Amino acid sequence: MKLTICGIRGSYPVFGKEYEKYGGSTSCYLIETSTQAVIVDAGTGIINVPEMKQQNIPILMTHSHVDHLIGLMAFNGLKDAHRNIDIYLAKRDGLSPKKQIERLISNPLWPCKIDDYPAKVSIKELKVAEEKIEFGDIKVFSMDANHPGGSTIFRVESNGKRIVIITDHDHADEVKTEEIAEFSKEADLILYDAQYTEEEYEEHRGYGHSTPEAGIRLKDKAKAKKLVFIHHSPAHNDSFIKAQEERIRESSGSDISFGYEGEVITI
Repeated sequence: MKLTICGIRGSYPVFGKEYEKYGGSTSCYLIETSTQAVIVDAGTGIINVPEMKQQNIPILMTHSHVDHLIGLMAFNGLKDAHRNIDIYLAKRDGLSPKKQIERLISNPLWPCKIDDYPAKVSIKELKVAEEKIEFGDIKVFSMDANHPGGSTIFRVESNGKRIVIITDHDHADEVKTEEIAEFSKEADLILYDAQYTEEEYEEHRGYGHSTPEAGIRLKDKAKAKKLVFIHHSPAHNDSFIKAQEERIRESSGSDISFGYEGEVITI
């Protein structure tokens, strides 16, 4: 499998020279095998998804907070009448997946609805933890994270390889964190929400995000091979993240890193 980080920033996008290395686009990840591709999240990073050959494009949504959804209306795949776009999203706060999406993609915030695009769009309710979804040689499993309003963690498997994507999770729920470790057991790659430093986390308890140190503990419990930190705070520029990365890799090893926009990881 090959994973491309198309957008990695959390909360809102940022721009400028001080964000060039790690990137400023919000959450979007492309996972590919030789025959299949799946997109995870539709933040502003979805505009960085390269041209896709396949007619049917699945998009797995962790949740519908704006930073994870706001790029969807600009996704090139929606403009192609020959494409089938299947969007998977869990029901949240009593709202169907379609209602959640239309809160943003409809008047007065956007001039059209998702159904108005040329592509054939199907919005499917994701039954978190209850179903396995298959796309060709890709299998997808899911579980809930600890995040205000809810968020979904995905495990994507193909040909014996495992990628776990944890974009929004507060590690304060120890029981949930243990469940995530089991869900991530022996993963080849974990992408983990590390929006806050330990000091920042104390000021933002309950916001639904985590720290690099919590991610390292999870990696160790899960016996995962590689850990990449994602969902970077918009308050953290390149020099800040680089300093964090150098400190953590010095103490915890080279199989841990801070992801960057445009990074391609092959497992």
